[in-house]
Amino acid sequence: MMEEKVTIRLIRNATLRIHYAGKEILVDPMLAGKGTLQSALGVYKTPRVHLTMPMNEIADGLDMVLLTHNHIDHYDPTVKQHLAKNILFLTQPQDKESITQDGFTNVESIEKDKAIGNLTIHRIQGHHGFGKIGEMMGPVSGYVLTAHGFPTIYIMSDCKWEDCIRQAIEQFSPDYIIVNSQSLSILCKSHYRRSCSLTLAVSYDYRLIVLQYCHTAVCCS
Repeated sequence: MMEEKVTIRLIRNATLRIHYAGKEILVDPMLAGKGTLQSALGVYKTPRVHLTMPMNEIADGLDMVLLTHNHIDHYDPTVKQHLAKNILFLTQPQDKESITQDGFTNVESIEKDKAIGNLTIHRIQGHHGFGKIGEMMGPVSGYVLTAHGFPTIYIMSDCKWEDCIRQAIEQFSPDYIIVNSQSLSILCKSHYRRSCSLTLAVSYDYRLIVLQYCHTAVCCS
């Protein structure tokens, strides 16, 4: 029986605050003010919407930060201004150095698994794209959260659908899968195909949480 309530709160974009197994986890912090940064391709100002909660509600009482990859829409230059420098900052191995260079003093990379009390975080290596695009986009990871008495949550992040992702789902049988999408106007693009593939390719029961960037979280049972 579940020991306490689990909450997943969408702050903006891919940024989540998760209460799980007694821990407060901030995922992929993008904390800059609306329109204060330039998009990766220089096409528009970003972020495109305001934060959905005050900064103190985002930053206070955190136990850790969990970073899937350090693209500007998942980790922006203002993060070091808002979070305590000694907070436990968990990254994929490729991002540890850059986060350390930003002044964070308690940065750990997860090679495979990280146990923190009852919570275990399993890292799933993925790909942001394929071919030349994939090389340009760099590495990306997802994470599976497991704990005795709690539902299993898979934060798929920006990972593309491929065999290694299918294998991770078959291995962990998550109760919830969180995937990143885009705004409704471009749901026909590759991010949407990823979530569609997920709903069609996995045979057991789970709930799919689609983060539509700049909009809201959509739960599909």
